Amino acid sequence: MGIFLIKPNTGSDVNNRGPTDVSPWYVPITTGGTGYNGDFVAFTTATPFTGVGAAMASGHLYVFCSTSDCWIRQSANATTNAAGKAATSMFVQKGIQVLLDGAQGAQLSVIQDTAGGNASLVEVTA
Repeated sequence: MGIFLIKPNTGSDVNNRGPTDVSPWYVPITTGGTGYNGDFVAFTTATPFTGVGAAMASGHLYVFCSTSDCWIRQSANATTNAAGKAATSMFVQKGIQVLLDGAQGAQLSVIQDTAGGNASLVEVTA
């Protein structure tokens, strides 16, 4: 299992391509070759992740996606996250995949915008 990320061209042929050309980058989703490391929550108001989203690691990347518009808040403290939307929250439109860095905080919470939904967080390893 894996995902394709798109990055701008930077190789030797960069001069032969236009400014909107990109190169795909395949990222396998794996933990020791046995599957993927992911987390899922059904959220209302403010809901913390309890699996991988409660122990995000610095130097690791994670892909977040939700079925409804929401806010996410990442910090070292789940209690702070559960307080709701704040200046440190980020709006995420439903269906959009967001790449997160674990260095921004070990714990992630999802806060509903106008309605609850389902959210997933998957660790990606390249």
